[in-house]
Amino acid sequence: MADGEAKLAVMGKTSMTDALPHFPHQPLPKNTSAMKQEFHERLKDRWKTRWKNSPHHDKFSHIDNQFPMSNFNKAKDNLTRKQASLIVQI
Repeated sequence: MADGEAKLAVMGKTSMTDALPHFPHQPLPKNTSAMKQEFHERLKDRWKTRWKNSPHHDKFSHIDNQFPMSNFNKAKDNLTRKQASLIVQI
């Protein structure tokens, strides 16, 4: 029965909308954390697109096809800032 009621609720067939209180008719406030996460994902996708269209991509891709260095990003978490900086400079 619960599954059946849930399906009806998803389809909007459980209550008449004019009988509901006013609050549910308004959009819910957005979650700040989710908005930041979505922004960073879009930024990362945009960067990857720009990188693939860059003339440097072709020159670098034969050296490291995993760029933007996902393995390095994981490994650098165990390094100090100074050590990571030195490796990047090299």
